[in-house]
Amino acid sequence: MNDDEPEGYTWEVDYADGLNIRDVLREDESGSIEKSVAKLILDTKRKKRLNNRPAKVRLGIMRYVYLVIDCSFSMADKSMQPSRLAVTIKALNQFLDKFSEQNPISQVGVVVCKDKRAERLIPLTGNVRLVKESLSTITELLCHGEFSLHNSLMATIRSLHSYPGHASREVILIVASLSTCDPSSIFGTFEVPSILFLLKRYHIRCSVISLSAEIFVFKKLCSITSGRHDVVLDSTHFEVILSEHAIPPVCSRNAESSVVRMGFPAHESIDCPSFCFHQSEVRPPGGRGFFCPQCGARYCSLPVECRICKLTLISAPQLARSLHNLLPLPAFEEIDTAEGTCFACIRQLDEKSFVCKSCKSTMVKTANNGVVKKSANQPVELNPFELKYNRAKHKILGTKTVSAPCGAPGLSKKKAFENRTKTLAVEWKERGKRNKIVDQRIGEGNSMMNAEECISKRFTAERLKIFKATNSELINDGEETLTHRGRELTEIEKYDRMILSDEDDDEARGGGGSIGANIVASVHFGGGNATSAENATSKRRDFIAELIAKTKQQRYDKKLARDEREDATERLDEKWNKIQQTDAMSGL
Repeated sequence: MNDDEPEGYTWEVDYADGLNIRDVLREDESGSIEKSVAKLILDTKRKKRLNNRPAKVRLGIMRYVYLVIDCSFSMADKSMQPSRLAVTIKALNQFLDKFSEQNPISQVGVVVCKDKRAERLIPLTGNVRLVKESLSTITELLCHGEFSLHNSLMATIRSLHSYPGHASREVILIVASLSTCDPSSIFGTFEVPSILFLLKRYHIRCSVISLSAEIFVFKKLCSITSGRHDVVLDSTHFEVILSEHAIPPVCSRNAESSVVRMGFPAHESIDCPSFCFHQSEVRPPGGRGFFCPQCGARYCSLPVECRICKLTLISAPQLARSLHNLLPLPAFEEIDTAEGTCFACIRQLDEKSFVCKSCKSTMVKTANNGVVKKSANQPVELNPFELKYNRAKHKILGTKTVSAPCGAPGLSKKKAFENRTKTLAVEWKERGKRNKIVDQRIGEGNSMMNAEECISKRFTAERLKIFKATNSELINDGEETLTHRGRELTEIEKYDRMILSDEDDDEARGGGGSIGANIVASVHFGGGNATSAENATSKRRDFIAELIAKTKQQRYDKKLARDEREDATERLDEKWNKIQQTDAMSGL
């Protein structure tokens, strides 16, 4: 054998340069390739930042985007921690926030594909909150079966073909499977038109994000429909790729053009019940909403297409936010900085900073679309224009004048407005009312009391009210007298005895006193004459029983006395009437 001949087959030489993965991913000393992957992601961001976005071109700012999520068994793989599905849901939530910011007048929907069947999870809507809620319902338990590219694209075509041609119709597929199980060939035959023909006919742009590897049929689909195909390296690279899809794509020159009628409804307060077409339910009065200026239909959020008159409802700020996509900022230049402050957020510059080519202003960090943003790890700082500074009234020699902030008027105004809304605004709304309904239930509106305490106090008050109503005679009958240890003060001999001289008072003091031995024994400590708790309880019970018996006897005696007085009065009246009838009073 000749040693000069190359090892392996001859056809492998043509692919050696393209398949040499060691030139791209290099292991470090510990045998890890994380640094190489991070370098690739950083190079992707730098390459995108250095490439100027085309300005003054036609962009599809009205976008109708469907997110197709692969829910086959491959999505439950643990190659991305905690799983591919969890990473996908997290990245899509971040993408939806950027999508609504960059495309305020666009709509997005979700289609899931599992067990070779495609299902529309949520239709196209401009409310990103509803899309996020639908994504939260997808779990790993739903991931089973195989993925079908044909059925997924047909589900999106049925919905997108009816939308106007001046809008951008897109499909973003997030696929983890290495194959597709379709009912027919994806490229079609001579007899049956292919699905690619339908995509080109309706100008639907398809892009694929693969979580496993590059698949030929996916890449072919993207090249035919003018989309893009990407393979994800890790979760950070996944978020970078998704954020690039938030920017509106460039429309072709032969795209349709038409004038779109739009309505700008006002945000009005609602005083009567009305039907909300957005949530398809009757909403009670109170709160605010949007009413279509053409037909008067109510909606709770914008943008939306009116279901009655098909008028596009949008707010002026949302339409103005779409203008920055037509006039993007130029690419920033990366430089090395040792010191200085950021022109945007006024904080210290990092080692790597960015400078604007036109005004030469130095920034800390640039986002993907060229707009300056703060780092997520940096604390939020107050705007220097929102701080109040004290001006030095007098200059003192030998001291350095430093203008330090002494307050934040913006935050103070915000807190004062919230307090006025809770107090004065409520009184202003009720200014014309004569009768006011005030909830006087015990514990109602008191955050310091829980439900059990409120119930117990209300029960106690109700029982006390019933007791007072049924036992009014026991409470109000008789005169109120002062008592001491269960005895009236008039019964105590000490207060009945008359003191005629000081000697009598001294004798009373020296002769044993008026304080009983039982009182001395109970008050003095350490006397050793204290009775047990059982005897005290029995004495108290006997005393209460005796007191009740005396009260009943007194009431009975008073009743007898009252009856005797009434009888005596009646007898006297009868005698008086008899005397008046005779002539005995004539002589007087």
